[in-house]
Amino acid sequence: MLAELRIRNLGLVEQATVTLAPGLNALTGETGAGKSIIVGALDLAMGGRASAEDIRTGEEKAQVGAFFTQVGQVAEKLREAGVDVDDDDLLLQRELTRNGRNNCRINGQLVPLAVYREAGRILVDMHGQHEQHRLAVASVRLQLVDRFGGPALLEKVQALQQAFAAWRETAAAVDRLAADEKEVRRQLDEWEQFLADMGRLNPRSGEEKELEEERLFLGSREKIASLLFGVCQMLNGDGARGQALTDLAGRAAADLKTLAGLDRRVEPQERALSEAACLIQEAALELAALRERLEFDPTRLAVIEERLDLYARARRRYGRDGDGLVARMEEARRETALLQERLTGREEAARLEEKRRREFEELAALVGEMRREAARKLEGEVTARLRALEMERVVFQAEFSTTAPGPHGCDAVDFLISPNPGEPPRPLNRIASGGELSR
Repeated sequence: MLAELRIRNLGLVEQATVTLAPGLNALTGETGAGKSIIVGALDLAMGGRASAEDIRTGEEKAQVGAFFTQVGQVAEKLREAGVDVDDDDLLLQRELTRNGRNNCRINGQLVPLAVYREAGRILVDMHGQHEQHRLAVASVRLQLVDRFGGPALLEKVQALQQAFAAWRETAAAVDRLAADEKEVRRQLDEWEQFLADMGRLNPRSGEEKELEEERLFLGSREKIASLLFGVCQMLNGDGARGQALTDLAGRAAADLKTLAGLDRRVEPQERALSEAACLIQEAALELAALRERLEFDPTRLAVIEERLDLYARARRRYGRDGDGLVARMEEARRETALLQERLTGREEAARLEEKRRREFEELAALVGEMRREAARKLEGEVTARLRALEMERVVFQAEFSTTAPGPHGCDAVDFLISPNPGEPPRPLNRIASGGELSR
């Protein structure tokens, strides 16, 4: 309960302390006695809107403070709001300065204005003619219906909030992926076009160099054949004079071997010449076999030229040689797979978003039914209370409408009254008189 209100340099008040007793307290007085200043001070102490004009003329700052006792019943709500509550007493202090700065303290500790204001909202509910602001707020009306529905409805509302958060989180992910999709598809098209261009060439590591060497070989085929023929003639003889290099080397090695038997000083030379004769004989045999296998396919050079032309075109377009194109193809395959996974991820996210949307809508429909049932009971309770206030002919109704999906579902509720017989019910905050609205 509010036990004490302290005011300093606010409006016309230099300093005042209002002590309140348990139960109902009434402030009375003539017009201008200061009742509104006290109520305004309480509003400021609860975090209400402040202005430099509220500060007493000639002063640089104003102070208000509200001391509460027995706050145990709302202690849990205060803790949820970020207010440290250790006992049943709570002191809210606020200092206003002309430069617009606020110093807010709870039990002596500086706190942000938002936390201070939330604590005030929990502790005090201001009521006055045409000042039922809470009933004018759509979300507050819906919360009142939810609270009237009891724990079962509140539990479903909490689940609904979680379902909405999950849906919107997934929807945001889908939006991000959709925003990236255009760029992903552009990159994917580029890589796929590159792979398509490489489809005809199908480069192989080292192939370009091999083809260039083979082209050089085939382009010099007449010279190669002539040189190979001449070498084979020198090694094996022309069949007429018998002056084959293999024969000469063999005879020389045989004669030197005979000489080594007579003079051991030539043994090293004899061994070297014998080895040389063997090597010449082996080379002659291998070159003769190569000459027999030597064939020149007249179409092969055209095939090679065509392949090298494809390599040259690819080099001009992509700035890479054959081995570079092979490496680029490997990169293209990796990137294509990754980009396709990203597109698949968007499709999966879209399916998950649709699933969570349906879950939210189903839960919102259930909560809507429970709210309408709770509202019917609320109508009965309010009507009974109105009868007790001698407002027997007043009709009170809770009217629902559908809104865009939100954390609290798809429902909006308006409180309608018909204060006079024969008049259709209309929104409470539009047609109720001051006394009716206060009651």
